[in-house]
Amino acid sequence: HHILDEQTSRPAKFERVLDLGAKLVMDKFSEFNTIFTFDIRDMGHTNWTVMKALHLGSEISWQWSQSFKSSVRAGINQGYGTFGMTLGLFNALLEYATFAQEVGVSDIKVENRIHMINLSLGF
Repeated sequence: HHILDEQTSRPAKFERVLDLGAKLVMDKFSEFNTIFTFDIRDMGHTNWTVMKALHLGSEISWQWSQSFKSSVRAGINQGYGTFGMTLGLFNALLEYATFAQEVGVSDIKVENRIHMINLSLGF
């Protein structure tokens, strides 16, 4: 028996895509650790656009003492700004992040903004 019958159609062809990215780490640039990132995703997809595919980011982190460390992150995700920060004191870590994703169609832009807060205690 053949698994395809008159009511069944063939599945859509798999689209091959290409993702490219890079990261530059600058350890101990003065008192700070700095990271820059770049990636562009899904090149070759039928609905590909530069704005939806482009992701840029940077992070600066520093440690004031053995018990206090922090970092700040900023970037662009699908054309929308991103931001994050981390504060660590002893065994407590407080993190905040916000980013947005494009959920509209090609001619109608719709932003879906996410805010996250995390508190963790390590023992």
